[in-house]
Amino acid sequence: IDLSSLASKKGIIQIGIQALVARYINRYISKRQQRSNWENDVLSKQQQVYAATDAWICLKLYPELIADETDYRQFKEE
Repeated sequence: IDLSSLASKKGIIQIGIQALVARYINRYISKRQQRSNWENDVLSKQQQVYAATDAWICLKLYPELIADETDYRQFKEE
């Protein structure tokens, strides 16, 4: 699911994850690890935390971004 397109549909100009998290969840997340070397055979602890946080935050943002959408009811019931 492309969260930026959902944010765009709601007229939100700043559609980056950091901005969306600040707006809807009132938290700050660091994107420092985003530019680290993800091609290593073993990810660092910081990369693992970043990846887990990125996935978790998307799960938290999705319901906020589709709160006005009828599809949310179907998603919530599953």
